[in-house]
Amino acid sequence: MLKDLREEFPDLMMNIRQSFGFEMPALGLDSIFDVRRKVLLGGVLSEGAVLQSALNLKRAGLDVSIIVEACAGLSERSEAAAFRQLEGAGVHVTSIVSVAAGQVDDLASASGRAVLGALRGLLS
Repeated sequence: MLKDLREEFPDLMMNIRQSFGFEMPALGLDSIFDVRRKVLLGGVLSEGAVLQSALNLKRAGLDVSIIVEACAGLSERSEAAAFRQLEGAGVHVTSIVSVAAGQVDDLASASGRAVLGALRGLLS
């Protein structure tokens, strides 16, 4: 899936981590986030890694959205609790379809058709 996203969106900055939390200074990303204030986030262990990363990024003043299809939790119950905590902290919990649809005004336009094509590929 990451390969598909990188091919479809070559300008998208992706960072893959294998620990809890996301500290911008440690990654040297402060200057990037001065320009790009929006973060789309997903990962495994929604109750730990995704939760802590999103909260850290939100505290740093970024607009954070969690893509539910890009997450995996230990159980529906524990993942739902993490998502409620994130929403309470001002993090957006959303879907890939909502994010993609929000990028175009007219689905009949060239960019709209491109978004629909990308969604078909991701959802099939």
